[in-house]
Amino acid sequence: MKYRQLVCKLIFLLSFSGCTNQILYQPQKVTQPINAQYPHTEKTLQTKDGEKLSAIEYHSTQNTNNSVVLFLYGNADNLNNCSSLSVAFLPQGYDLFLVDYRGYGKSTGSPSAKGLSIDIQTTIKYLSQNFENIYIYAQSIGAVSLLGTLDNINKSKIRAIVSEGAFFSYSELSKEFLGVQLPWVNYDELALYAPSASNGNTPIPLMLIHSEEDNLISYKQGVSLAKHFKNATHRKTKGNHLHFLSSYEHFEEVFEFFKKNKKYQYVKPKEPNK
Repeated sequence: MKYRQLVCKLIFLLSFSGCTNQILYQPQKVTQPINAQYPHTEKTLQTKDGEKLSAIEYHSTQNTNNSVVLFLYGNADNLNNCSSLSVAFLPQGYDLFLVDYRGYGKSTGSPSAKGLSIDIQTTIKYLSQNFENIYIYAQSIGAVSLLGTLDNINKSKIRAIVSEGAFFSYSELSKEFLGVQLPWVNYDELALYAPSASNGNTPIPLMLIHSEEDNLISYKQGVSLAKHFKNATHRKTKGNHLHFLSSYEHFEEVFEFFKKNKKYQYVKPKEPNK
């Protein structure tokens, strides 16, 4: 057990060494065909820094109110692999949008904290131009990147967000794994793209899911997120990392959360008088 813990700590240390982003993000290329069981359209999104993101839009025959679920997957995954799980949203009357982050799947570029933030901003911008109601289910590194960029995205069409298995900050995660902050890592820069940097009083309906038994990102990280996002619903669960949607009852819980908040409308806070 001590040997396994040592190996895990060594891998984590290498992942923050600056030249090994591939270890931190573990981008996966295409490993299986696109799920062609449902009507779909393949897309390419262009980011402001010149990358091309591969995406797919699944169309629900029951979508009567121009609604879409954006599914942001976790690390070591891609849109092809997660489509078989996420298509469960289609019979509920939502279109489904999946996008590969830079370096993942067929998307160009290499992943980074800043890059994933740009990718999510690009995706939300596209969806805001094409749908009236946006719901988001985000996992692990996808949830970290989404929550870290909340202050920089167009929130006018977002009705609700569910996050599963995210961590609060890179520095806190480093201390948890290694007991120290690594001297050669620019944690100040990483902090710009972590949930710790976003507005903890965001009014967007937010459910934070984290397992007490998470075998990758400890439950302490979920607690830190819950303390930061004061208005969020904190959903404690069981099972390994990203295990929540393995139960259809949990899917129904997410459906109910989305339906409960379908009339939510974001209002931009007034700027203080100068």
